[in-house]
Amino acid sequence: MILRPSSAHRWTRCPSSEHLLRSPNALPEADTDAAREGTCAAWVAECVINGDATHCDDLVGKTHENGWFVDQQMADHIQPYVKMLQSRDMCVAEVLINANPITGTLDAKSTKGTTLYIDDLKYGYRIVEPTTPQLVCYMAGVLQEGVANITHVQLGIYQPRAQHPEGIYRTITLTIAEAREQANAIVAIANDVVQGVGCATPGPHCSNCLRAHDCTALAHSVYEMWDVVNANGLLEPTGTDVANELALLTRLSDILSARKTAVEADAEERIKRNEFVPGWSMVERYGKRMFTLDRESIKTMTGFDPVEEKMVTPAALERMGADKDLVKAMTKTPMIGRKLKPVTDKTIAKLFER
Repeated sequence: MILRPSSAHRWTRCPSSEHLLRSPNALPEADTDAAREGTCAAWVAECVINGDATHCDDLVGKTHENGWFVDQQMADHIQPYVKMLQSRDMCVAEVLINANPITGTLDAKSTKGTTLYIDDLKYGYRIVEPTTPQLVCYMAGVLQEGVANITHVQLGIYQPRAQHPEGIYRTITLTIAEAREQANAIVAIANDVVQGVGCATPGPHCSNCLRAHDCTALAHSVYEMWDVVNANGLLEPTGTDVANELALLTRLSDILSARKTAVEADAEERIKRNEFVPGWSMVERYGKRMFTLDRESIKTMTGFDPVEEKMVTPAALERMGADKDLVKAMTKTPMIGRKLKPVTDKTIAKLFER
């Protein structure tokens, strides 16, 4: 059994999932537009880093083998990432790693001085942190190959389109001893998964599992939430009680959402196979209206210009080539409100940094 780093967020939390996914009852894995777009973005970076192109602009107008078209926006997003990697002493893109039983492809491995850099390009909008088990898997593979004169390892997520308070490039740095300890730990977990140690454990990771629709552990966890209780009285919770209940409700909400998504996917597959699902059907969905004529034709026929001029965002101005320090001096980030968020060790560390 081979385990993929991209699924490490699931199999590190639910050891049974990899065995369940290898049965015929697993739903087919969808080739989503988001996945194809991300693959294309990584290909653009690979072409430039490995010398098949001199600049990301050279790829504009070309099409990846999966059918995704490279536009100027993608080139503008990826070029700073490529430039960052090229500034280091050595860089290789699309590196095949093997930390038996974990096998996958790392977006970029580079070094500068005595630091090893393990970087993963995420082109989607769903926020990913550098603490993800996927990066630890890649690190384990690189370390097993052997590294010389390395004292530190930096794990990095480069995510050019998602908004994050720490910016588009987020990192954590480990000593080589800490890196080896984490690498050994995740390989040990992987070996336990292959040997069948552990059981199905529901949680937020179920949302991407192709066996969530018929997972007994997940179903029963949801059913346990439905327990009608007859009682009279009012709660008088303390602050600690509120904190504990918020943590519980957040976890239950994640599990319920994952189960609902899985059962919906199962129902859709059954209907596509012309199987009867009482009370449910597939209906057509429509997006927003869009023009079928060009700008000048619409303007001539209606007397109104359909294009409104507006200022670009600071990020877009920087992508055009504007000096980042100059843009920073003429911008501000307004506070739009507050929201409830759990306090972690990372949150406390940030407060002390300030």
